[in-house]
Amino acid sequence: RKVETVRDEAVSKQWLESMTKVTRYTLKNPPEGQLPVVFESPESARHYLTVHHRAALVQSVSHLRFPGSLIATLPENSFIRQAVVDYRDRQLHFPLDTANHLRGRLRRAQFCIYKRGSKGATLVCGTKRKLRIPGQAFNDSINGLITFLEKNEGCKNEHLLTQYLGIHEPAPGADGVKAEISDADKARAADCLRDLHWLVAEGYVVQFSDGRLLCPPPLVQNAPRSADQEVVEDQGDEAPAEGEFGEGSEG
Repeated sequence: RKVETVRDEAVSKQWLESMTKVTRYTLKNPPEGQLPVVFESPESARHYLTVHHRAALVQSVSHLRFPGSLIATLPENSFIRQAVVDYRDRQLHFPLDTANHLRGRLRRAQFCIYKRGSKGATLVCGTKRKLRIPGQAFNDSINGLITFLEKNEGCKNEHLLTQYLGIHEPAPGADGVKAEISDADKARAADCLRDLHWLVAEGYVVQFSDGRLLCPPPLVQNAPRSADQEVVEDQGDEAPAEGEFGEGSEG
């Protein structure tokens, strides 16, 4: 019942040609005194090598790095594949380890990293942020731009010329051709953009990826404590005794 009779001459000829060529696999450098080991399929060769040559093929290591594209080629029940997939799923839910690895690489690439906001969003910038010192002097154009950015937090650079200088793009005329702005406005716009570029390059102004501009307030320095305050704080009843925090601890 399992035998099928085929009388097609082309099919019979194709079958005869397939039987004239057979692929076999032979073990290289067989042990002395043994005949060469021949395998009919890659699966049988792989099984033989795994059983008899495991020590030469498998190495125990503490760390392993390989391209992520190889995960799809591993068997579904592979322990390595399942471990990587589980770790990836955990990082998608809460990517703390991924963020820490990225933070270290970005620092080595000379990027500056800092946090902003109550949620602690991590920001990455190619320029080190610089805070102004109270009383620090700038020229009039820089001071005017800083004052505007402090009062208009979140202003985008594309709206700066309109909101700060009042320079609007001319509307098209009756013929549909837009008129050009005056030479005086062009000079004012060039000076403003040059000042903005300097503030961003020096780190006094932060320009976010969406174009928003932020000018942090001047650095507030803590007032020096008087000698009387230092004596009271050092000899207060709440001061810990010597060695109370233990060796290597911080107060």
